[in-house]
Amino acid sequence: MLRRELECRFDYSGLSAYRSIDKYHDGCINTHNLGAFLRSCGHYAQERELIAIVRRIDTDGDARLTCSEFSEYLRAPCGSGSSLAAPMSSPCRPRSAERTSYSSPLKTRCCSPHRSPVRACPVYPPSPYKATLRPYEEDKLVGGLKEMVGIERDLESAKTSCALSPDFNLYDTFKMFDRDNNGYVCSHEIRDCYNALGVYPTHD
Repeated sequence: MLRRELECRFDYSGLSAYRSIDKYHDGCINTHNLGAFLRSCGHYAQERELIAIVRRIDTDGDARLTCSEFSEYLRAPCGSGSSLAAPMSSPCRPRSAERTSYSSPLKTRCCSPHRSPVRACPVYPPSPYKATLRPYEEDKLVGGLKEMVGIERDLESAKTSCALSPDFNLYDTFKMFDRDNNGYVCSHEIRDCYNALGVYPTHD
């Protein structure tokens, strides 16, 4: 919803949003200019938070955000597709011509009255399916989701600590698993490497 409302603003464009963070005109967004932008907005983020933000948006793994990566991340989903699956005609230009015309009650709240209905916020019809989970099944689902959130949080923390280690790089880590140097890692190599580290996972 935040992404849709952002795209419906008459004064928003992906390129302008990108340039507001890239105030040093480096041609990329990194933890340095991202931290400076957040500080100017009154939020003093830690280095690990900045790294986590960049890693979440970065798609090519170079620890820097290009205009296309940034604009694609902020793009609202269109129809049944996701913001990551939608094709881009121009990475830093709003895709006004590619949207379908919608009649949305959100338009009067977040869009200019002089704008074309092409940029209106899409409204999805309510789902015809009703919840069929029993109370104990809902409790199990909520518990599973909480466990997933905890695991994801621990995983992000481990990634951040690895990225901050001066002696860490992905190439050496991959070579540690790729024992036969064939360019890919199979489940047997993962198991053997874990066993060498004292971890004994199941096959699943």
